[in-house]
Amino acid sequence: SVTDIFGGKSRTYQRKLDDLYAEALKRVEERAAKLGADAVVGLKMDFGEVSGKEKSMFMVSAVGTAVKLRK
Repeated sequence: SVTDIFGGKSRTYQRKLDDLYAEALKRVEERAAKLGADAVVGLKMDFGEVSGKEKSMFMVSAVGTAVKLRK
């Protein structure tokens, strides 16, 4: 696209990353809840893209520590 050549933001690309981030966050929250955690600390997300043969795939890895808070 034009943004690939001249730089700038691609709204489509940004929308996909936002959706991917939301889905990863949802899965982290669900996994933490299954473990009985109250929160997740130290959350780190890495994003990547694999492209080839006119197709591309986004990837995300999310790592954090599930914690149980004291009352």
